[in-house]
Amino acid sequence: MNGNELDDLIAIVEKICSTHHDRRHGDGHLLDRSSWQALEESGFTLVSVPEDAGGPGGTMQQAAAVLRAAGRVGLAAPLAETMWLAGWLLASSGVPVPRGPLTAAVAEPGEVNIVEVNEGWQIDGVVRRVPWAGAADTVVMLVRRRSDLLVVRLHPSEISLRPGRNLAGEWREDVVCRKVVLDRDRVTTAGPDVSARGFLNRATLSRVLAMSGAAEEVLSVAMRHADEREQFGRPLAKFQAVQHLIAQLAGETASVVVAGQAATLALEQESGPQATFAIAAAKASASESAGRIAAWGHQILGAMGFTTEHALHRSTSRLWAWRDEFGNERHHRLSIGHQALSTDPWNLIVGQENGRAEADQGVS
Repeated sequence: MNGNELDDLIAIVEKICSTHHDRRHGDGHLLDRSSWQALEESGFTLVSVPEDAGGPGGTMQQAAAVLRAAGRVGLAAPLAETMWLAGWLLASSGVPVPRGPLTAAVAEPGEVNIVEVNEGWQIDGVVRRVPWAGAADTVVMLVRRRSDLLVVRLHPSEISLRPGRNLAGEWREDVVCRKVVLDRDRVTTAGPDVSARGFLNRATLSRVLAMSGAAEEVLSVAMRHADEREQFGRPLAKFQAVQHLIAQLAGETASVVVAGQAATLALEQESGPQATFAIAAAKASASESAGRIAAWGHQILGAMGFTTEHALHRSTSRLWAWRDEFGNERHHRLSIGHQALSTDPWNLIVGQENGRAEADQGVS
């Protein structure tokens, strides 16, 4: 799809969410089921999941556009977790993807123990801060057992939850499994394209894409307010200081959007070190920009933007929360440094293993 077609896709998702948004539940504290059902009926909750796995198909760039749109409207639902993480884990492992909200997590070493028993499998342990676990019909876990990676499907009745929220009020609960016995068909060997690093790359990129949408919404709200609000007999947008703030805000927003697009393209082309590097760079940049974008947005709106009645805080609180999820800027800068020192930096810059040889040939 070209840029215009992706913009049209974003507009469609925004319209669906704005039409069906439930103001009682769309503040991050509860699942916005009305918007979710409308998106599911339109096929937007499983974009990029292959048709033979139960999805509508679609490209990674289309899925990224949907996540960006969800970030714009502040959708209170596990859209990224359903199509971008759980959907990918299941489809890549040959398991049909069910309807309904899903969530997914990768168990850190030592968090979860899984063993074979007569009835099937027994899983025991705690996975911390799983997004939207309390709203999910199925919790999908990626668990390591010796040299194998296993994809585990858990139902809400089989787990207990320790309450938790992020700064935006979105659910981030600990999932507790106490010697849960599962049938054999509920545990599947992960597909050859599945890895813990691949999962974390996708999870990290999902936050970059959501942040790009939230940043765009902050810019839109700030510009609209500056045009409509008058002080000393003229709109705020006529004041040079406000114009300067809006210009800075627009520049930072554009950088986050472009970072997300570049990282999506890198992941679409390959899932190895080049994609890891691009996603780390995008998240470091987006997390750093998030603080400035939120600050400038609130500076333009003043105290009004902090009220619960105003829409601005829905976007800025998500920026503050998402900037830390799956690694803040410091974490990813260190990751970039480690990658650069552990390989030929030229290969990271040009994005190919034989980049230096090709460059040398071009010079000669």
